[in-house]
Amino acid sequence: MAQLRGYLTDHYFGLTAVLRFLPKYYRYMRSLSPAGVSAQAAPHLTALRRDGIVIIPNFLPAAMIAAMRDAVPAIEAFEVSPEGDKANMITNAERFVEFAPFFESELVRELARGYISDRAVPHRRTIGLKTVLGDFMTFEQHYHMDTWRQRVKAFLYLGDIGPQQAPMMYLRGSHRGRWRRWVEAQIERDYTVDDRGFGGDTDIWYLGCFWPHEVAQLKTDYGYTDISCTGSAGTLVMFDGRGLHRATPLLSGRRLILTSYWIHEDAHV
Repeated sequence: MAQLRGYLTDHYFGLTAVLRFLPKYYRYMRSLSPAGVSAQAAPHLTALRRDGIVIIPNFLPAAMIAAMRDAVPAIEAFEVSPEGDKANMITNAERFVEFAPFFESELVRELARGYISDRAVPHRRTIGLKTVLGDFMTFEQHYHMDTWRQRVKAFLYLGDIGPQQAPMMYLRGSHRGRWRRWVEAQIERDYTVDDRGFGGDTDIWYLGCFWPHEVAQLKTDYGYTDISCTGSAGTLVMFDGRGLHRATPLLSGRRLILTSYWIHEDAHV
């Protein structure tokens, strides 16, 4: 613990910046007012709060998922993600009526507002498609945290995602802990976004990333464990974007998902 804290202090510019950051952090946290949830949502919210992630198999029936897959436009309609991971995406995907069972899901809304605030809103809704096979350099393949503010991401799998279809890895429990303040303070100070909410340049992308030995030390100090987010078509994954997570390479087939990011309506990072 002491070694990790010393490393992070030296590496991320020191205690002074953390002390400047803390008042803003606590003001923000006090401003949140999580909503109450239904009996159906309560067990999932408990898991999300405890682990930073919840995986719900068979969230939508197979016939509905098949209809969503049929509604996905041809590859020519996609743009390349600006984050350098060679993925493709279509933004504002809520305009496709076939995807309403996900984007308008009451359970997803309940979990996001029960976790963040009754003022949580969807920030970005996309179709995500990965087709480029193999391992390549990208910040996404480092364990990283997205932000210091509350952010819940929801992924709906439109196809089966096994070990070879680029499942996300999540470090269970890493959404909590005072050790995070050093990195969060740097993100708050230095992270900038473009007019669409993506990281401003390639250097910015690596803010919040961790080296493998840092992750290993966190596992030793806190007992965090890796979750490989595999699942069949129709699986819903919801996770706290502050927790450490990383991409894995696509080794066969493709990865097709819908995504919805939820934030407090006053948050912009």
